[in-house]
Amino acid sequence: MRLTRLAAILGSATIAIGVIVVTSSAAPAPKSDPTMKPDPTMSGSNGGTSRTPSGPAVSPFAKPVPAPTGKTVTKKPLPWIEDFRIAQKRAQKEEKPMLLYFCASDWDDFTIKLDEEVMNTAMWGDWAAQNMLLVKIDYPKNDKKQSAQIKNQNGELKTRFNIAKVPTFIFLDPWGELLSRVGYSKASLKDNEAKDEPKSWLEYCQQVVASRPTKERLVGSPDLPSAVVAVRKTAIPLCILITQTTNNQVATNLMETLLQNQLFVRFINRNMGFVHIEWRKKAT
Repeated sequence: MRLTRLAAILGSATIAIGVIVVTSSAAPAPKSDPTMKPDPTMSGSNGGTSRTPSGPAVSPFAKPVPAPTGKTVTKKPLPWIEDFRIAQKRAQKEEKPMLLYFCASDWDDFTIKLDEEVMNTAMWGDWAAQNMLLVKIDYPKNDKKQSAQIKNQNGELKTRFNIAKVPTFIFLDPWGELLSRVGYSKASLKDNEAKDEPKSWLEYCQQVVASRPTKERLVGSPDLPSAVVAVRKTAIPLCILITQTTNNQVATNLMETLLQNQLFVRFINRNMGFVHIEWRKKAT
């Protein structure tokens, strides 16, 4: 289970850098790890809020802008992004969470009503544009304006997140960790709310953004001998990252990306020992 999860996180990174997992022989490894969670981006969980236990904090992600009060905000077009990969790269660079809005803009009555009463209001839109990367996953009846790539992507995302109805909202951190999943009832304008003032939905989004996990630093051993000693004491596997980055910009970039990947960092910190070995080139 651990190796399957780790392989999914690493993807193609092992082409230019090496990752070896060694099982400690001091004692049998536990059959299950109570701190380990299934990958919410693969499992299609329908639950509400999902959290990974907090680990060693380095610094919080970009702090959210306070929610607006009153009617002083100005309505602007929302900066929706269609391409999930572009949105995720921006989210990682800007250290902002993503909001995936699964909708059917031209035929679903609930989507149309939600867009009019909530999503297109200045109160919510101005705040959301500053605090999240907004990703619209649309399934319109008239899809002629969508490229083949976006249609294929939206189909894959529907399967990945087990979307059974629209509208559905998926909150993700920049590395794809599920923060929350809600539907129309949570986002809709409430009976006691004034027109263009979806305070309940705004407060909920503010809460999700403010409570997301802090950024962690990868915890590892300084060298291989000390790493072996550490994992034998706890009977957990050891992940050995082997790199040769001298005059190899591709490997350097992949290594830096991997060590910043919070899915990788959180997984290693909770399930394995870690050591990084730089394989030096022989002098010629």
